Amino acid sequence: MKWLREKVQELDEQALVWGTTAESEKESDKNGRETSYTVSAKPSVWYSLYQAERAHLVAVCSAALKAGVEERKVRLAESQGDLVVAVIRRILDGLYAALLAAGLTADQLADAWQTAVADVVPRELRAIANGA
Repeated sequence: MKWLREKVQELDEQALVWGTTAESEKESDKNGRETSYTVSAKPSVWYSLYQAERAHLVAVCSAALKAGVEERKVRLAESQGDLVVAVIRRILDGLYAALLAAGLTADQLADAWQTAVADVVPRELRAIANGA
């Protein structure tokens, strides 16, 4: 990158956009061989390479940023999932403690809880799977 930039900076303004685009030799009746040049407006090969390198750098940086953003989104989603699990656990623990405090025995509560879990959990998971 630095080397290409230095090569471009070494060019004078005219050489940056004008240059020999083709060179050919042909035979001449008088002098034997003659060289002719075709000159046209075309960026220097060094400048073209420098532009291509810059475009490649932008593409690589963009891909790296995108990869970092996508990774961060995954970590954020995982963190939110952990938070939801923790909240659900606290809610269920609180409900269990409230029912115990209301006078149900531990055995009665355990039986009712297992019955409710067997009914509620599959129903709610099916609802999520069906998009409800």
